[in-house]
Parts: sequence; structure tokens; C-alpha cells
Amino acid sequence: MENASKALIMAGEILIGILVIGVLVYGYTNIRSLKAEEQGEITTEQLAAFNREYESYNRKLLRGVDVISVMNKAIDNNRKYEYENAYNISISFELIEELAAYKEVEKENPVTHIKETITVREPRASLKKRNIYSI
Repeated sequence: MENASKALIMAGEILIGILVIGVLVYGYTNIRSLKAEEQGEITTEQLAAFNREYESYNRKLLRGVDVISVMNKAIDNNRKYEYENAYNISISFELIEELAAYKEVEKENPVTHIKETITVREPRASLKKRNIYSI
């Protein structure tokens, strides 16, 4: 009888050990998946912040200073991540130069009745010069 009770105690200890190992594996798996999700969220936030820097330049009309700024950002980024092609940025833009005609118009000031000559710029829609650039 004594051997049977020792066998039952040993079987109980083995079952408890298996349960403890199972709980540890389950906890490790949950912690690992939680860390993976957290890392995914951090990566998504970093990507969104990176894109926000360049989205401010994604509009129809840019001034020359804006074009130079976005080009400098892209060049700096490409130098920083020179060996990682996934992070390289290429920029292409189209420069539309509207040719205009200038003419002088004489207007009379209604208060002082003095005639003034004003130069007026009149854009000609039919004359547009287009250049496409890529960096």
C-alpha cells in the first residue's frame, strides 16, 4: 500500500509539473505576441510620422523654397539610409512656367484726377512651358 501511495504522489507531482510548464509556455506565448503587437504599433507610428514630414509638400502648388526643402530632406534621408533601399526616397515634380505678357495701362485716380501708368501682367493660358524633373 505504501508503494501505491508513493506512486500516486509522484503522478500528482508530474501532473502539477506539466501544468506549471503549460502555464509558463502559455504566458510566454502571450507576452511574445503582445510585444510583437506593440512593436508593430511603434513601427506604424514611426511610419506615419515619417510620412507626415513629406505629406505637407504633397500639394498642387509649391514655391521654390518648398521644392528645395523637400529635395534636401530626401537627399539627407537617402544619405542616412544609403544601404537600405527600402528607405530611399525619389521625388519627381513638374515645373509649369506660365508665360505672361506685360502691358502698361493708364488709369486715372478718381480722387486726385492724376493719370497713372500701371504695368499689368496678363497670363496667356495657351503658352505654358512644362518640365518634369526626378530626383
